[in-house]
Amino acid sequence: MENRIAVISERSYRFEGFFDIKSTYKNVMEYIENVLNYDLVEKEHNESNDGKKKNIVQSFEAEKHYNETFKIVQKIKLSVNGSDVQIEVNGRQVTSTKGKAELAINVYLEPNWNMKPKDTPFWKFMKICYYKFVGQNEQQAASNLAVEDTNNIIRRFKTYANATIK
Repeated sequence: MENRIAVISERSYRFEGFFDIKSTYKNVMEYIENVLNYDLVEKEHNESNDGKKKNIVQSFEAEKHYNETFKIVQKIKLSVNGSDVQIEVNGRQVTSTKGKAELAINVYLEPNWNMKPKDTPFWKFMKICYYKFVGQNEQQAASNLAVEDTNNIIRRFKTYANATIK
């Protein structure tokens, strides 16, 4: 099998409107770690703020060990362009971000993440047999879980961003 099996090609989800990026980011990250049980590693964090305009780019990798054969890896990139504004919510002033947020997700399965079989004819035969009779079902189940988790992450982001989709 290949080193990586693509589940979802990189897709971008754009949101536009008013949102609190700090609480949205915090809630989505806690959801990924605590509810979906992924291990998060931050890969990139760039932030620029020139007066009222702010640009934030964060990318991280989320990994979940599905079983001894497959690991689900989600590469997530969050880009925010906007400005801080004061809005009134339930009679009180709240600082919020008005702008655009883009969430890009790329999901793949990594087979044999836990075991590196020997490169002998016997192990090659065992690997072929395993993937023919067991591995295909496990791969399909892992792919289904990865897609479900991705949809849940996007749903969670939409909910906490309280934005309209463009």
